[in-house]
Amino acid sequence: MADMLNGVRPAAQAVTPRAGRTNPAPAPALNNVYRVKILGRLREQLTVTTFHYLGDKAVNTPQAIVDFPAVYDAFVAVGGTLQAFESCVSVDWTGESIVVDSPNNPAAAPYVRVQDPAIVKGTGPTPCLPNQMAASLIKRTQHGGQCGRGRFAIPAVPTVWQAESRVTVPGQYNAFAALCLNNLQVGAAGFVPVVYSADGSAAHPVEHGVTALHSVTLNPILATSRRRKIGVGA
Repeated sequence: MADMLNGVRPAAQAVTPRAGRTNPAPAPALNNVYRVKILGRLREQLTVTTFHYLGDKAVNTPQAIVDFPAVYDAFVAVGGTLQAFESCVSVDWTGESIVVDSPNNPAAAPYVRVQDPAIVKGTGPTPCLPNQMAASLIKRTQHGGQCGRGRFAIPAVPTVWQAESRVTVPGQYNAFAALCLNNLQVGAAGFVPVVYSADGSAAHPVEHGVTALHSVTLNPILATSRRRKIGVGA
């Protein structure tokens, strides 16, 4: 006790140092990574939901720019990812634009398609929760560590789909989660959904690391849709 009072911890109570990390760094992307961003608006505030896919062309090839429109067409196709996303959000949400670019091929100019808010909009019930609330879908890979996981923050949660800060009507979110595991069919190629890491982690720095999605699951506890720092978030 005397040692503790003097600010010294007895040897028997010493804290065991944390074991060193054993998770390897994610593999760097050798092919173009395609980033698709859904930009929408909810109560005059912008929402951004981002998806990443690994393509079949070597990084920095001119073919990336050619693929952008095809990636867009596959993403917005009937029964595709955009339509599933719309089913998860309230009719209070409207789409503004969809942007396709390549974070590991920055020389390729982004492909931007402005959306008609009368057509691209949520199909879920109204009203919805406040802007800062979101449904959280957890992205996991078979790669351990921070670089192997992420999340989708889905805005405009209908109030009738939740109670006491928990999702009580999960059907649309579960359907969306299952679809997020599908390859994006671009021509004859299937672009693989991935978790993308721009610069890895402090333990394992790596530029443009990618790991294939293994599961996407709904966290029934509601989360925030706000980004905690620039460049980080769903």
